[in-house]
Amino acid sequence: MSAPPVLADGETSGGKLAVRVVGEGQAVGWIHGYTMSSRVFDSIWPLMPGFRHVGIDLPGHGDSASWSPGAKLSEIARDVAQVLEREDVRHLVAVSMGTMVAFEMVIRKMHVLDKLVVVAPGLVGMPPGSGTAELYRMLTMMRRMGLSPDQVGRTWLTAPTGIFAGLREHPAELAAMATVVACHGWDELDSGGPAGFYREPQSAGDLPGSAAELLLVTGGNDMPEFQDLAAQLASALPTAAVAHFPNAGHLPLFEQPAATVIAIAQFLAESSASTLTPTIGRSSPTRIAAGCVCT
Repeated sequence: MSAPPVLADGETSGGKLAVRVVGEGQAVGWIHGYTMSSRVFDSIWPLMPGFRHVGIDLPGHGDSASWSPGAKLSEIARDVAQVLEREDVRHLVAVSMGTMVAFEMVIRKMHVLDKLVVVAPGLVGMPPGSGTAELYRMLTMMRRMGLSPDQVGRTWLTAPTGIFAGLREHPAELAAMATVVACHGWDELDSGGPAGFYREPQSAGDLPGSAAELLLVTGGNDMPEFQDLAAQLASALPTAAVAHFPNAGHLPLFEQPAATVIAIAQFLAESSASTLTPTIGRSSPTRIAAGCVCT
């Protein structure tokens, strides 16, 4: 894992998506959350040797092309699916906004996945997380007032509510996240790029037809709207496994990386989700069965 990443950028029908490939072995795809990039996984991949990690920068993030105004979720999902097909990826890990892209691929059967891990799962059309709508309006206003991307980014990272609230208890992890978010340009606030992304609602009821095994990774201190959705998904998908971290917020993968990676790696390695035995938080190893929540 000490070798530098291989840049595997490629043109899709929707434009350039930057792709970084690290390691050797079975391919695992990674889709980041909003204002992040594939570099957010740089501290995660060394914890999972033996895999070929394929990190994709979503439009308007990292080294990918800008987020086109009006770009639809289905179009972005199609482009990501093309990358996964090209890189022969059958296992996928998605985080927050990235889970919406992953679910769209599954719902529309754009790419065949064997296993899907969703960290802080979200669906387009769900109620916005507590305080996030107001925060986003503030960020848009800051951008229109001419404030720098650095100022906008610091406001985003330090808001009292939102996706990074749980990271504040982990200063080193928060600093690493801040380094990634600092590279975000916020151009979408000028162009209205995300508007089309949220015009195609999704529903938990759309997912049961998927053949992919599913692992839901949730935090007990996440925003209530995301906890409610996770419960809906677990109910709609009774064969799904749930790795629940009671002391984590929205981003267990970055707040408690070692424990979360154990759950993910075992899920990917086992033929059945019911055999998972991850260590959750600081507790002793806990067996989780399909449909069960770890405590």
